[in-house]
Amino acid sequence: MATNTNDAEEQVLAALCGDADPWTWGETGQCSFSFKRDGTGAAQRFETTCRTLHLRAKLLFPGAPLHSAAFRPKQYTVTLKRGRFIEPCDLFIKKPYPIFQSRQYRAAPNRYASQLVFEDMSPYPPREEWVEKGGLRPHLDYHRYWERREFVREIIARKDETWAEMLDLGWWLSPTIGDAHTRDI
Repeated sequence: MATNTNDAEEQVLAALCGDADPWTWGETGQCSFSFKRDGTGAAQRFETTCRTLHLRAKLLFPGAPLHSAAFRPKQYTVTLKRGRFIEPCDLFIKKPYPIFQSRQYRAAPNRYASQLVFEDMSPYPPREEWVEKGGLRPHLDYHRYWERREFVREIIARKDETWAEMLDLGWWLSPTIGDAHTRDI
């Protein structure tokens, strides 16, 4: 039975710590990270560990200091999914009825083959662990990094999308609006 456990662990590690393709919230890479098999990780914002998903919080936010609590190790419950997922950033900036919007908002959403969901909390520090300096408060209140719990990777090339995905009427004719349009800047 140990072989099955080792195989399962290897599959999880392969899914989490795969190639150089980072887990991302948005295509600009503003919130992205990757895990390494040796228990270290790299992120644009934080350093993480792969096996236990503790946040070591090697701060890479020079303009946004954090309280000391943000540097304490944290454990996360995560779910790995395979399928077809729209990039979280696209859902955040979505305007209602994209097909009727200006060219800027009419682009098809990016789709990815893998999704990582932090079930209990975001890998980013909660609001109370951020130190507000200068004009940082409006930026934090708008972006709410601590709410970002879904990340994707393995972008699906447009040529590999199905016709149903390209003509996704649930996206193009949807009246839903992304949170970016309901928050004050």
